[in-house]
Amino acid sequence: MTTSQDANAKARRVWEKMAPRYDRDIRFWERIWFGGGRHWVGARVEGRVLDVAVGTGRNIDVYPADVVITGVDLSPAMLAIASRHAADLGREADLREADAHALPFDSDRFDTVVCTVRCPSYGQPGSRSSRRNGSRPAPSNGYTPASPD
Repeated sequence: MTTSQDANAKARRVWEKMAPRYDRDIRFWERIWFGGGRHWVGARVEGRVLDVAVGTGRNIDVYPADVVITGVDLSPAMLAIASRHAADLGREADLREADAHALPFDSDRFDTVVCTVRCPSYGQPGSRSSRRNGSRPAPSNGYTPASPD
């Protein structure tokens, strides 16, 4: 197993364990640290959106109705919650288990790339793999309009 695989396996174990309580736990911290941050990001996305580390799908309800949502996360448990959340909102979302360092997408697929809260756990912005797979990475707690390098 490579160092990257070890790190992903460890992260997956942590997020799998945290998934059932994540939404409850993060509400407090979002008020303290990110007051309005998700809404700020949601107001700026457009077109085809890639939500990296989509987690439980907390951003889905702040995205405009006309965007096409794709979300990736390492944790199947987080993705299951995100899928139920999207369904409860009546939103379609293509949610996939994937490593942000090896995204399974062409570089011109997305108009906007979003990563809120967990982006630092996915390595350095501008890494070769992020440029090659899905466009530029988003800054932590932010978004970026996508443009292939």
